Amino acid sequence: SSKGHRLPKELIQSCIRPILLHLREYTKLTIPLLRGLSRLLGLLSSWFNKTLGEKLLEHLHRFTEPEKIIELHIWKPGDEPLIAAAVMDLFSV
Repeated sequence: SSKGHRLPKELIQSCIRPILLHLREYTKLTIPLLRGLSRLLGLLSSWFNKTLGEKLLEHLHRFTEPEKIIELHIWKPGDEPLIAAAVMDLFSV
C-alpha cells in the first residue's frame, strides 16, 4: 500500500521551509525557485494552504507597476515579466 511509502511529516516540512522562506519577499523570487515550487505543488499540493496563494497574489500585484519594479534592478533587465509569468503559472498547478 502507498501508506507504507509516505515520508515523515517533519522531513517534508524541513524540506519545504527554505522554499517558503524565499517566498516571503518578492525580491527573492527567481525562475528556478518558482519552477521548483511548481513541481512541489504538483507533488505535494495538500501541504500548501491558501496563505501561499494570497502571498503569491500579493507579489504579483507589485508587477502592476512595472516602472517601479524595473527601477529596483532586482532582476536582469527583461526578466521582470518572466518572473511575473512564472508566478501566474503557479495558479494553474
